[in-house]
Amino acid sequence: GPRENPTYILVYGMRRWLASKAAGLERIPVRDHGPISIAEALALQVAENEARVDPHPVDTAVSYQMLVQEGGMSQAEIARIAGRSAAHVSYMRAVGEAILTLTEEERGALYTTPEATVPRFQRIAPLKTLEERAEALRSLLDEAGPASARSMGGAAQIRAGPVVHLDETGWR
Repeated sequence: GPRENPTYILVYGMRRWLASKAAGLERIPVRDHGPISIAEALALQVAENEARVDPHPVDTAVSYQMLVQEGGMSQAEIARIAGRSAAHVSYMRAVGEAILTLTEEERGALYTTPEATVPRFQRIAPLKTLEERAEALRSLLDEAGPASARSMGGAAQIRAGPVVHLDETGWR
C-alpha cells in the first residue's frame, strides 16, 4: 500500500506465523523484502519450500509451473533458485501445468493419495499433451481407490492458501 498506510503480505512462513499466534506470541521476527513482484514472491516461496525436508510433489510441481506462467521465469532460472537439475524442473513443471487443469477436488485429492510421488510424476511428464498428463493424474486418483475419492469432498485449493495481509507489527 501507500507509505502512509503500508500493507504487508505474508509471502512464506504461514505455518510459523500460525504457530506463533496459537502460542500467544505478540511479536515474531519477520523479513521485510520491500515492494516485490509476483515473480519475486513466487521465487521466495519456491526457495522456502525446497528448503523444507520433504515438500509435497504437488506443491513443487505447481510452484514451478506458476514461476513460468506468472513469473515469466525460465526453467534454468527456476533450477538455480530451487537448487535442482533442469531436468527435474522440466518434468515437475509439465506435471504442474496439468495439475492446474484439474478441479479443486481433484487437486486436493492428489495430496492424500500415496501415488502422487516424484517418480510417478517423472513417468507422467513425457506424455505429449496437457490433456494426456491431466488424465494420467486422474488415473492416479482412480488407482488410490475409494479412500482417496472420499477425501475429495473436503479438498482444499492448491496449497497456496489465503493471502494474509499484515499490519506493520506483523499481525493482521
